[in-house]
Amino acid sequence: MTHEELLAKADAVHEECKQILSKKKKNRELPSDRLYQFHLAANLRNKKVTTAIADMMTKHTTQLYTMIDKFEKGEEVTISEWKETLIDEINYRYIMFAALEEELGL
Repeated sequence: MTHEELLAKADAVHEECKQILSKKKKNRELPSDRLYQFHLAANLRNKKVTTAIADMMTKHTTQLYTMIDKFEKGEEVTISEWKETLIDEINYRYIMFAALEEELGL
């Protein structure tokens, strides 16, 4: 894969991430706070929002490792399974970045 091909793939993945974030936006927060559910989870546990996000992201991280183990053993993992898990993992990192900026006042 050339550098240009990698950049094109990164652009395509980024667009897919944005589409998923837009879909999930509709039912998950107050109109004024995109991170509402994460703030609520943090408040329930008396933790920072970034901690709540990291806790929720763990599900996707462990799922990724489970898929890697299956792949290593020659078991089938579909491209749609890879895509869904990886896109969710990337989106949690975007959300984490936004929450971190918010917590730091940037």
